[in-house]
Amino acid sequence: MIEYQMEQLNSAPTLGDLVGTAGSSEMIKNFNSQWGNSGVIFGGTGDPYKANYSNLQSVLDNTIIPTQQRFAELEEAASRPVYKAITSEEELRDVDDNMKLPILLYQPVRELFEKDKIYGYGFSKDYLPPDDMYDRIIKNFSAEYSKDHVPEWIVAEHSTIDPDLTDNDVDAIAETRKFLDGWLKDQLEVGGRRTDPTDIDNKIKK
Repeated sequence: MIEYQMEQLNSAPTLGDLVGTAGSSEMIKNFNSQWGNSGVIFGGTGDPYKANYSNLQSVLDNTIIPTQQRFAELEEAASRPVYKAITSEEELRDVDDNMKLPILLYQPVRELFEKDKIYGYGFSKDYLPPDDMYDRIIKNFSAEYSKDHVPEWIVAEHSTIDPDLTDNDVDAIAETRKFLDGWLKDQLEVGGRRTDPTDIDNKIKK
């Protein structure tokens, strides 16, 4: 280790001083005499391996790097949860874990759950998010148009705790909720079967 007191220095220490290396003028002259006029840039003019370098660079740019990037994309996609649209009663029997909260937070379903009329996938009411973030995400960048009203702005609202959803994920959740609208209406009408959407082997309590 090299130590200097600041008052001993008349100028900033050189890199050689700091890392413990130094070259004498004789050494530098010797290097210049042997290599100063004959050095070439790797892959540049005068490099006897220029063609090989160009071929290697081409393989890297066109094959290896794109392949690595594609593998990284596939690995990321494989680690992401898949949001699959539920569009039938049979599919309600086997709902992926990541689709349970989007279903349970949907206002008609949540209302039944908070009144203790359905199972709710075993969730606790005390730990449900206070708002339906999926509804907000679905409605982002959307607006209602009519011949008498054209909105001036299209608004999107995001939160740092929002789930990371792709456009396909959002479409799957929206499609599932559209199905639930009609399905729940049939279940709750007079003479309906009152099947619990979160446990279709049981009934919605009265």
